Amino acid sequence: MLRLILFLCLLAPALFSQDKSDSLLTELKRAKQDTHKVILLNLLSKNFYYISPTQTFSYAQKANKLAIQSNYVAGIGNSYIHLGMYCLNKKNNDSALMYFNKGVSVTNNNSTCKNVNADLIKRKGVAFYYSGLTDSALFYFKRSLSKYEAIKDSTEIIKLLNNIGSISSRKGDLDGAIMYFLKCLHFDESKNDTRNIASDCNNLGTMFTEKRDFLSSEKYLKRAFQIRSELKDSVMLANTLMNLGRLYHDKKDFKTSLDQYFEALKLINEGKHQYDYAMLLNNIGLTYFDSGDLENAFTFYNRSFEIKRRIGDKSGLASSLGNLGTIYYKRKNFSKAIEHYSESERTAIETGDLVYQVNALYNLHNCYVNTNNARADR
Repeated sequence: MLRLILFLCLLAPALFSQDKSDSLLTELKRAKQDTHKVILLNLLSKNFYYISPTQTFSYAQKANKLAIQSNYVAGIGNSYIHLGMYCLNKKNNDSALMYFNKGVSVTNNNSTCKNVNADLIKRKGVAFYYSGLTDSALFYFKRSLSKYEAIKDSTEIIKLLNNIGSISSRKGDLDGAIMYFLKCLHFDESKNDTRNIASDCNNLGTMFTEKRDFLSSEKYLKRAFQIRSELKDSVMLANTLMNLGRLYHDKKDFKTSLDQYFEALKLINEGKHQYDYAMLLNNIGLTYFDSGDLENAFTFYNRSFEIKRRIGDKSGLASSLGNLGTIYYKRKNFSKAIEHYSESERTAIETGDLVYQVNALYNLHNCYVNTNNARADR
């Protein structure tokens, strides 16, 4: 099965600024009130997210200790956000969840820090998403959305609408995904935000491809392609080319599909964008497979599988394992096919991807039927 490229906005990166850090440290030396010191320590922690995780953790610990001593609830909640972010950055999702849970517990039912509480709940969703637990991620994103709607934070609302739409699509709820993506599009059009309009159109195009509404799909994807070409955004342009490749694949125009995919391949740096690169290789493999070229299909499927295994993309692994199983099935190597389909099912159960679970079970059934038939013919 082809994997669609959707724009999933999990966490906005914090950009490091040495000047900002110096300014905050100077202000910290002058600060007299504990609450002011906590605010500055949390800002310092955030400023070091991606440049120096150790300092992020150190400043967050200091903020947390001082905030607890002064009973500054918003400061406690923010410090738990930064401690959790440190753990996410280190891929320690369980510890991140522990900190986020502590923050939620402290900020619940506190009227002075509703935004901090909503942020902590959102980050719980992110931690579950990175752990491959999409059901839990969806649950907490929806909870966070309701919190942000209550305080009318439009910026966070649009991010969460996008995330919920993306995860809904992964779980096969296409109508729900389209509803959330249309809300995103209407919001971004009202702000004349062309970059996000392109992302919304890209997502809508993929959903309509999945629904076999090719006319609507082409309309949205071409709009996304035009905007991204004008913006000269090579990564996002490759993203749309991949989805156009999917559209033409499903229309059985395999040559045009491969043309789109190989154009996208030129734009993606494998080292920097391993997830997208692996997905693109998988899609090329499927197009070769459906055109009858099993040799090239196996080559590209296997290249995709190796990258996904290396980066820990469990949902993508379920897809690749199923595709490799199908190659073995076509070659009548049923034992290897069963091995790959079984692993695909186990992985899909972990991530909650129902589509891959159903595909694996159906293909396993066919393998066992053919294995029994082969034995009966002996």
